[in-house]
Amino acid sequence: MRTAQAVEGQLSYGIETVPYTKEVPATTFLGYLEEDTDLPNGQNPHEPMVAGGTKRRGPHCYAKQKRAYEFSIPITVYDHNVPLETALGLRTITDVENLSFVKVADKHTFTETNALPTMTLEHAHLGLDFIEHYIGCKSNLSISIADEELVKATLDIVGASYDLDDSPSSIPDLVIPCGKSPFAFLDVALIKVGAKVVATIKSAELNWDNGLTAQHHGNGRDAYAISEDTAKDKYDMKMTVNVVDLDLLKRAYNNEDPVAVEIRLTRHATGDATVDDGFNVFLTDCRILNAPIPKRPEGVLESEITLAPRNTSIEIITPI
Repeated sequence: MRTAQAVEGQLSYGIETVPYTKEVPATTFLGYLEEDTDLPNGQNPHEPMVAGGTKRRGPHCYAKQKRAYEFSIPITVYDHNVPLETALGLRTITDVENLSFVKVADKHTFTETNALPTMTLEHAHLGLDFIEHYIGCKSNLSISIADEELVKATLDIVGASYDLDDSPSSIPDLVIPCGKSPFAFLDVALIKVGAKVVATIKSAELNWDNGLTAQHHGNGRDAYAISEDTAKDKYDMKMTVNVVDLDLLKRAYNNEDPVAVEIRLTRHATGDATVDDGFNVFLTDCRILNAPIPKRPEGVLESEITLAPRNTSIEIITPI
């Protein structure tokens, strides 16, 4: 008897051309998956029912319940393929040119929209010979960065429907790139007021909660749509910063003008490349909700701050 091996499984995606319709193929690389992803397959929820007059103490029958496709995918960010648009809303691709006006890179910019696109997530396993699809998926997003650590993005998925092929004619060959190191927090990230740097960021936990809700009525056990319900509680942005001066504390105390946050992470060019890879996060019009300055006996003075942005965007720059 042969035991199934985890390394023979793969997870990929495709942005859906028609929302809530399975995208074929769905074989785009997500990023490095170093942790478990607990997929909600094999579920068949039923509610036990009792009935008077049955003369038995226990369930008389079981009623089918709706299915929920909610799970988290922790990703080590490798390149522009990570599907951030399913959490933010829009991906645009523009050219980066050198001084001779020659294209040297693609810049993928993710900006926020009210309605999110949907994707199909494909989980295939060579040893067990099956392919399953989670269709109509949207995401909440968490990005975790810390000094000298790899950049982690967690997509909290809510999907609408599911299908299973337990006898596929073939398993797609997913290409996992390995020519570069994943993005890491090795550069300086700043909080700025105009051109003035008021703090340097040591770590950050950035969260976008879209309030995703599966809409089930009238479509059997699966959902027909995923709605975005969150408005005022969309952002949860916390950072540990090295204190430069009293600016942040004073701005919080006096409720002064918002600040801008720039987190620019660079994967420096090698070989023939003429431009660096970049993973850049921008938080704009940020109110400072909390910026204490603690009393410590020694070491660098750090502060745990909370920011409330009005707008956010992310850029990923990929040399060609």
